[in-house]
Amino acid sequence: MNKRRTLGRGLASLIPDAAGAEMEGGPRAALAAGAVVHIPIDEIRANPFQPRRHFAEEPLAELVASIKEKGVIQPILLRPVDGGYEIVAGERRYRASCKAGLRTIPSIVRRMGTTESLELALIENLQREDLNAVEEAEAYKQLIEDVGYTQEELAGKVGKDRSTVANMLRLLKLPEVALDGLVRGALTMGHGRALLGLKDEELILGLYARVVNESLSVRQTEEEVRQLQEGRRTRKTIKELPDGLVNVQDRLARHLGTRVQVKPRARGGGGKIVLDYYNSQDLDRLLGRLESPLL
Repeated sequence: MNKRRTLGRGLASLIPDAAGAEMEGGPRAALAAGAVVHIPIDEIRANPFQPRRHFAEEPLAELVASIKEKGVIQPILLRPVDGGYEIVAGERRYRASCKAGLRTIPSIVRRMGTTESLELALIENLQREDLNAVEEAEAYKQLIEDVGYTQEELAGKVGKDRSTVANMLRLLKLPEVALDGLVRGALTMGHGRALLGLKDEELILGLYARVVNESLSVRQTEEEVRQLQEGRRTRKTIKELPDGLVNVQDRLARHLGTRVQVKPRARGGGGKIVLDYYNSQDLDRLLGRLESPLL
């Protein structure tokens, strides 16, 4: 019960009153007193169970600039492991500190097991709303598989309804291309839940391409799913495109995982293809996909 109450209070409960002061005597003294100590960055390693996988470059660059000017204001949370320390909470601050060229980083060191480390890493990101839907769902899945929580127990740990946890976990049944779209923001959770109404992966991929390519709303997507389920698909295509080009457009959108517009010229048989990308990382991903064979 005490453990659950501690988790419910959030990470602030991990930092005692003494944490505002620097601690003399090094990490062992800090471990005993729960105070802040500067740990060499080269003794710290990332948490292999960190639920957050995507770190946006622009906000990270802003944090690097802030750290260079003001330093690291909030200490990170570490646990001692063989050969050094492992991050429990604060990996973004750690990454920014590395980029800023710091040699040490203010830290609170606390002994804990892998299960508690995973729980706290998840809860920190949830409280800060730093996880995208796929990262959150994968973290829930890991806690269920590695720790053995039921969905009900996990919902209590993270302060959410069991149905919310169940819906998040269902998202992981989507094809990889659609999951990638969720991570990049090309698809919303509402779209994802609607697509899961289809059991056939090819149908999901085809409708996903249309959602991205035609900017279908969640309600429109749900209607398309209903019609597909009833076997009465009434596909709406862009009128000026012949069926052959519509098929090409859909194949490209499915292959690239982004919106594709095929725009034929009125004369001469030529035209152009327009691809959407969402940030510099997405552009790099698209370049990689363009180099791979079209299935």
